[in-house]
Amino acid sequence: YVGIDIAPSLVDQARTDHPGLAFHCGDLLSTPLDESFDWVFASGALSYKLDESHEHTDAMLEKMWSVAREGLAVNFLTSYVNFTRPHNVHHSPERIFSVAREFTPWVSMRHDYPLWEFTIQMRREART
Repeated sequence: YVGIDIAPSLVDQARTDHPGLAFHCGDLLSTPLDESFDWVFASGALSYKLDESHEHTDAMLEKMWSVAREGLAVNFLTSYVNFTRPHNVHHSPERIFSVAREFTPWVSMRHDYPLWEFTIQMRREART
């Protein structure tokens, strides 16, 4: 297990709670990784609005895919809402699905839970 987060307090707490596991403070795009992982997960990591939110999201998906041996799962705030906050980015499920399909034909999406979010899974191989 390797954890990466941009919030120093979260990384410090993770190190305290889980000694012996690797936690890095930084942005995934600038953190050098010389290893690959069976699965890569991101939860809430792509919800903060940036000047280049879509480009950042695409780059993050590309980086996660590049180090995932089997697949990845990422959740996003959905654009299908009636209320947004100015500091959040709400992603179009259709856009994210389309971007994911550029990497693999094996994409699934869940948009049926009550948190105003959706989750995609991208796999290297078809699910059997």
